[in-house]
Amino acid sequence: MKEERGGSAMDRTRRTRAGRKGGVVLAAGLLLGVASPAVWAQSTFEEPPVLRAANLAPANLLAGPGFAVDAQVPVEAFLYRFTIRADVGLFEVNGSSLLPIRVQEVKALQKLHETSNTKEFAEAVVQAGARPVQSAANMLLHPADTISGVPGGVERLFGRIALGAESIGAASSSPDQSGVAQAGKVTATALGYEAERRKMAKELGVDPYTSNPVLKKKLDDVAWVRFAGRFAVNTTISVMVPASIAISGTTWVNSTIFDTPAADLMVANEKKLQGMGVPDATVKAFMANQWLTLSLKTGLVEALSRLGNVGGREEVVAFASRAASLEEARFIVGSMEMLARYQQTGNPIVLVTAPGPIVGRTASGGVVLPAALDYVVWTERMAHVARRPDLQGPSRIALLSGKLTPMAKQQFAAAGWTVQEGF
Repeated sequence: MKEERGGSAMDRTRRTRAGRKGGVVLAAGLLLGVASPAVWAQSTFEEPPVLRAANLAPANLLAGPGFAVDAQVPVEAFLYRFTIRADVGLFEVNGSSLLPIRVQEVKALQKLHETSNTKEFAEAVVQAGARPVQSAANMLLHPADTISGVPGGVERLFGRIALGAESIGAASSSPDQSGVAQAGKVTATALGYEAERRKMAKELGVDPYTSNPVLKKKLDDVAWVRFAGRFAVNTTISVMVPASIAISGTTWVNSTIFDTPAADLMVANEKKLQGMGVPDATVKAFMANQWLTLSLKTGLVEALSRLGNVGGREEVVAFASRAASLEEARFIVGSMEMLARYQQTGNPIVLVTAPGPIVGRTASGGVVLPAALDYVVWTERMAHVARRPDLQGPSRIALLSGKLTPMAKQQFAAAGWTVQEGF
């Protein structure tokens, strides 16, 4: 991939900021102690680059009717940061796995705007009247208010952070927000409205519990008119990305998200976590986290279930309860889905730990480090991860959904790691 050295003033500012954060020049031998000083003295930390969008995603995700993705894509916190400029809004997208989701959401918004601008829809609005109920997406889940801004600290998840002690303590003393309690508050009207909303989301090929506030509001409004105004319009989009991409990497999760009422899904998730031995206070803290949408929560619970009866799953739930941004939430869920896939490779994991980062351990003591990241450059943080004493073992495998720079690949290999890119 060719790095773009030019670009706008904003791009140059981003590179300067990233350089100050990760580009301090040090002798890496002082940090790692795994190779001779002569070798590490030649190494410096890298600045996160700015790359060309055309080299990172297929053409159909970079431009289409009513939208285009900026040609330059900075790497921030090991994720590609795309910018979608569309006739329905401006969207910052942190991570390649999120790009097809947001592009599909742009198409959905276009379809919903087209639908809501018809005479028939205007008449149905009058018939529907004011919406007296919230969607379950808002009533039960406390979704995030924004999807823009600087990525929220994925890098910190590679350090040893507290396992949710504050959020778990708060959850244990707060009013009951469990799925069972919330299910009792859902009226028959809300159930019918929510079913219509999930049906419409399925037609559009989008997550009914999307973190996109623009789409979330539009789904709320149009679903109410369809439900209460008896507005029988087909919102199906003819060109859709596969549901397994649009929602999650797990087909089971997708069908469940569309077909199960939100309160029932929350109850099912809680019961599964309790069956794994996760303490009630930890379950409550996990379910209350605003950055973990119901779809992400369901994906994580399913990944933990697919791991089987391994030790330490309660640590992962506590760790996830500390997610402080959408990027962190998606990283945790994506990494656990990778670990669940690795479980099927014949060298099973018997223990998972999550003081930061998430780590799987095999029966022989081998280390498996999953990382749902796009582009890993050699930074001080990565050098520290490569040499951490608690990440030693007879074998050390890093699973990476994206790729490393040549320098990062060389340095991880010199530190004794086997890295599987594109996992």
